Amino acid sequence: MVVSSIINHNQALAVASIFKWIFLIQLAALILKATDYDGFYKVVKVFSIAYTYTIILVFLSFILRVYKATEGDGSVSYVGGYFHEAVASVIIIGGMAVYSLLESEKKSNSNKFKIFAVFSLLLILINYRTTVLASLLLSASLLYIIFLNTNFVTKHVTIFTGVILCLIISLAGPSNTLERFQEIPQAIGQSANLFDYPENYTKDEKRLFSGRIYMWSNYIAEYLSGTNIQLILGRGMDSWKASFEKYAHNTFVSFLYELGILGLTLFSILILGLYRRIMTVKSSGVRYSLIGIFSSFLVLNLGTMPLWQIEGIILLAVILGTTEHHLHRGNYIVK
Repeated sequence: MVVSSIINHNQALAVASIFKWIFLIQLAALILKATDYDGFYKVVKVFSIAYTYTIILVFLSFILRVYKATEGDGSVSYVGGYFHEAVASVIIIGGMAVYSLLESEKKSNSNKFKIFAVFSLLLILINYRTTVLASLLLSASLLYIIFLNTNFVTKHVTIFTGVILCLIISLAGPSNTLERFQEIPQAIGQSANLFDYPENYTKDEKRLFSGRIYMWSNYIAEYLSGTNIQLILGRGMDSWKASFEKYAHNTFVSFLYELGILGLTLFSILILGLYRRIMTVKSSGVRYSLIGIFSSFLVLNLGTMPLWQIEGIILLAVILGTTEHHLHRGNYIVK
């Protein structure tokens, strides 16, 4: 990050992003230290209390019918007074992650069902498509843990109840919520044209996925027009501000543009390494919860940039701290 910024002479722009990564490392280390002193569940409970504030705000905004327009298509978002639904939804998915960890090793399933139902409803009310999609992986891990903790007959009830809850929660959301997800298959197909020239996009293609596909194409085209050293090291952290109106809404595309192929490769290695460490956690409840949480976080990075937000950095710090805490306890390590 520092080298890329110095080479591109944009150190001033990079300061904020560099400090965010320093904050991530410090917070993860602090969580690990706190769990050693006070125990894992006491620390997680403190986080769960902090997240309760936003939960209350979102429900109050729904009860009082205080909302904001989302996409200009008639859909609305109940964001609890936050400026943008991306911020509120990342906080809520962080709360879902923390509460899931709090219940991860408990045999009781009632609270896990409540977590799934309440947080899924909250995300539908906030109506930020990327976070709703990301939460499906965390919801799947919750339901899978419930599935493992039940007997043969109850397993079928679990599956049936999960499906019914999904339908009820979806229908309970704001108007036009379901319609906003109908373009996803088309957007996935269009993503194959990311390396096509932006000027070749039609008017309809530019609007797909809230314009994200077209935006990513612009970033990649601009990246490919750089010098050889910029292709390797990128144009520097937050250098997008000098060329684009909006951030990339994709951490991988953003890293490619700002840190080059080297930065993107190192970030990918970090992700794979963390997945590998999560898979070595012996406690099945914690392991499956972390897999769902980190997978959801990864999906968030495909449609927005949680690492650009303090809320997303806190969530990643919780993932890192929790993983390292369980790995440093000898009886929780798989040989």
